[in-house]
Amino acid sequence: MRIAFFPPAQDLARLVAGYCLCDDPSGVMAGQSVTACPQLQSVICLQLADDVDTDFRDRRPVMSYAGLQPGPRGYRPAGAARSLLIFLTDLGALRLFPHVGPDIFAEGHDMGGLIGDGPVIRARTAASAADNDRDLTDSLDTWLRERFAAAPAPGVDRVAAAMAHLGPGAMTVAQSAGAVDLSERQLERAFQAHIGITPKGYQQLFRLNRSLTAALSGEGDPLDGFSDQAHQIRTWKTHLGATPGAIGRQGLSPVGRMFLSEARAGGQVRTHYF
Repeated sequence: MRIAFFPPAQDLARLVAGYCLCDDPSGVMAGQSVTACPQLQSVICLQLADDVDTDFRDRRPVMSYAGLQPGPRGYRPAGAARSLLIFLTDLGALRLFPHVGPDIFAEGHDMGGLIGDGPVIRARTAASAADNDRDLTDSLDTWLRERFAAAPAPGVDRVAAAMAHLGPGAMTVAQSAGAVDLSERQLERAFQAHIGITPKGYQQLFRLNRSLTAALSGEGDPLDGFSDQAHQIRTWKTHLGATPGAIGRQGLSPVGRMFLSEARAGGQVRTHYF
């Protein structure tokens, strides 16, 4: 099995955080459950080999779109798997799919139902024809440029900026709203409309994601952003159904360790799978 990370073309860097290829041509993971962590980034996933079963409403899409995830999600390859993950930036996700927050949050959808089957078929055909990693990423770059050109989504920049303020900058909701020239109520409505969660809910999910990454990677402080350990434990139980101690003893799965190792090699500390 191989996991590899690739950057997008420079002109797409504001919209696409990166690509990840999960390649299992021998079907080592066939029939096994792979659990993804709660996620802050929206992800497009393209299947180039056998089906991968999911616990989303659309069970086995060729191409799927998953919004922000407040809890773990399960994936089960049916056979030989070759999955391409497109990690979108906040602005990229908002540009492609604005005003769909209530439908997208905590869910995954068949991209054919969102953008039509034609673009999905073109993406899969081009990626399948790629002879090497460079051709593969070039095909994704080309396809995404077309999608972004077809979906300009004016007015979402302020929401993306507010998300950035509420994350690492740790602004309050009031400060974040002021920074993007919106009232708190306007910001809450925009968050609900575009990503399906309140600004405070987004802050909690950000803290959880950072805490989980720190605990599983050994880098950073799992308590960062929490008032105390009791606050951290309550948040973990709410979103993960388990305490930090229980998940720490369980550790990362082989797929999770491989993903983290490759992410580190690319200059990132990122967990995606338990």
